[in-house]
Amino acid sequence: MKDETQCPFQAKIINCIECQDATETFGDKRINYIISTCRERQIRKNLLKKSGLFGKDVFETFANAKRDKHNSQLYQYLQKEWDRKTWLYIFSQENGTGKSYTANAIGNMLIDSGNQPLVIREIDMAAELKASFEDKTGDSEYAVMGRFKAVPVLIVQDFGKHGSKTEWWPQKIYDIIDHRLITGKTTVFTSNFDVGDWKMIEKRFGDNHGPAIYSRLNGICELWEMSGPDRRNEKAVG
Repeated sequence: MKDETQCPFQAKIINCIECQDATETFGDKRINYIISTCRERQIRKNLLKKSGLFGKDVFETFANAKRDKHNSQLYQYLQKEWDRKTWLYIFSQENGTGKSYTANAIGNMLIDSGNQPLVIREIDMAAELKASFEDKTGDSEYAVMGRFKAVPVLIVQDFGKHGSKTEWWPQKIYDIIDHRLITGKTTVFTSNFDVGDWKMIEKRFGDNHGPAIYSRLNGICELWEMSGPDRRNEKAVG
């Protein structure tokens, strides 16, 4: 007798995309294997493809992290206590304390739970948007901005690095932040800049949009400061 819980395609097809429509008949029953193990792997593959994670990013997880007194409390919180509707701002004025690793680990954790993140550096957001300006119809710019606004969880790395290097970017990043706030989309930031420093935020994003960005992020974000040695120089993971 056939096992109705066993996907009949798992052993036959390595790239089991067919599982979403795969069916088998057992007497008068018709079974659809949309929750099979291989289908779950396919879902994860699709989420990863749109996540912005690639190369070593995919292996930067909380399970693989080197934990110490500098990051253990934050990592415990993120895995066990974090309400994923809560915005986060993770910062350190020092380099190499693990901000990027943490952002990637959050992204991988969300993918494992079936949620779609987008992990992207602020400078890459600006570059992607700038490239869209060549489309004279405006459709491309609309699509890029729509992607940043609509993704369930946006994880912005190195927030403030681009800042006001162009006249148009402060308005665009403000628009993204404000839209995500209004629509209840979770946003996570990592940065070398303390978002509580009003003068710094104004310097990075200008006296027009800087105060508005400062007000929104300080009003909604949970702040976490990461300390510790430069892990890159120590050749450590974490």
